[in-house]
Amino acid sequence: MRAAGVIDWAHVDWWDLPGPSRFLMRAIARIASDEGGIVGLSLPERRPSGLMDALAKKLEAERALRVAVVQPQAAAHSARSPAHALAAAAGAEPGSIRSTADFVRSRELADMVFIVDAVPAEDWGRWGLFFRSFRAERARLGRITAPSLLVVAPRQIPTAEILSALGRDQLTWRHAVSRGDMQLYVESLLGRPSGLAERTAAATVAEAACWDPAIATHLASLPLEDQIDPRGKLAALGLTLGYPSWANGLIDMMDGTPHTHTLALLGEPERLARRIWRAHVSVVFAVVEQIRQAFVRMYFDLLASNLPHTKSFQNGVQRHYDDPMQLEVNEVTYFLRDHIAGWEKDLLWNLKTLRMSMAHMEPADPTILISASRAWDRIVANIDDVADVQGWDWPRCGQRLVLLVGPSGAGKTTYAAANFVDETVLSSDAIREELYGSLGMTGSQEHVFAVLRGRARDLLAAGRSVVVDATNLRREDRLANVNLVPDDIPVEYILIDRPMGQKKRDGGWRLERPGLLDGHARSFQAELTALLAGDGLMNVTVIDKRILEDAK
Repeated sequence: MRAAGVIDWAHVDWWDLPGPSRFLMRAIARIASDEGGIVGLSLPERRPSGLMDALAKKLEAERALRVAVVQPQAAAHSARSPAHALAAAAGAEPGSIRSTADFVRSRELADMVFIVDAVPAEDWGRWGLFFRSFRAERARLGRITAPSLLVVAPRQIPTAEILSALGRDQLTWRHAVSRGDMQLYVESLLGRPSGLAERTAAATVAEAACWDPAIATHLASLPLEDQIDPRGKLAALGLTLGYPSWANGLIDMMDGTPHTHTLALLGEPERLARRIWRAHVSVVFAVVEQIRQAFVRMYFDLLASNLPHTKSFQNGVQRHYDDPMQLEVNEVTYFLRDHIAGWEKDLLWNLKTLRMSMAHMEPADPTILISASRAWDRIVANIDDVADVQGWDWPRCGQRLVLLVGPSGAGKTTYAAANFVDETVLSSDAIREELYGSLGMTGSQEHVFAVLRGRARDLLAAGRSVVVDATNLRREDRLANVNLVPDDIPVEYILIDRPMGQKKRDGGWRLERPGLLDGHARSFQAELTALLAGDGLMNVTVIDKRILEDAK
């Protein structure tokens, strides 16, 4: 549908597609440039519906011409001559047109285009004579405002006879529709698909429909599983088809070579299966690889713990894996089998089955495909697990991540309060108290830091700078925080410490945990070399704010 000259691809009309629209424009250009005032159209039996109406609308909109669409009757059903029949269709005054010359000279018919669709084969003789006479009179009289004719010639008449009557070669509906055209049309019918199952269904409907919008519309109305594998539904149409040819609409050009319509393959199960597989593989193989990479990223450390790994094949060939990203679906499934949720395990098994079907050039099982698609949707819902570039959709507005690094009691919270006004400070102590009501909880701190990092990621993704107020003594903890941001977002390590006397003087609840302050001091000292080097990371700047001795 058009609005202010713009095509809405979500609700596109078939004749707005690039290929069909180009055919219309070629027909209009022929009419405008043909001195004889007559253009022939060669169309197959199975042609897209609405072609004549689309031509009429385009002529009226693009050239401001009046158009009449005429479907001639055989002579046995009409006593009118072709000139009279055309004039009557245009509403000319009865009796005003008595000859071809009158037809050409008529002021009532000036600047009109008659679309003659289609001349009966048995009546071609008299219509052919009229076309010859029309061309001759138009040339003799030289009227530039004389009516023009767009003629759909009968397929049963030899090409030479048609050329003799019309005066030049016909505009042929051949290679007018590309795969891209049909894909756009199917997506306009189904909505823009995003899931694995829906994308596979759209690709299959487009592949099965070839250049036939009626088949696309029919298949798009079916349930999802039938869209994915429409073989049964196509057979149920019960169409009577002849030997495939361009004339009956069962062969046309696609991808630069003659292409047989899917309907013509209904009696050939193997070729039909291969046609459906072709659509499936165009989507499924790529998504299998996406899912494999997503699992590797989500469980990278666990998979890495199983490497290096060597796989031996029956032919004696061995393959060595040193990087988790090298692992294939089978290896990923094997190494994760005891460590992932049941639905994730089912997804990987379905993935193996789908990959096997694609490798053996067999259509996918719709039930397995839909199950895998729904599981994949669950993973995609957390987009960061899928993207191979962290923070790809974040704004770049100067935000930064600051890690305060220092032992317990070093004064990190005091430093944050005094130095950060515009930044958001996330304190592990504050979150611990929020979640558990106490700063002195023991045991795993994993949930505390999961909450902290989740909040930090959301703030950074919104363009806000974040200060993480935690000890950050262990390298693995620092890297977990640094990995929240892409490499082009700056990170600061601010090292904070003060003499032990001051820490014990202000120790508070920390003094209730024997060895806490001394243990943290030793850990901080052990990490100091790595800290001062920014853990070797290019986007980390180190700011040393340690007070090394008591002020005098």
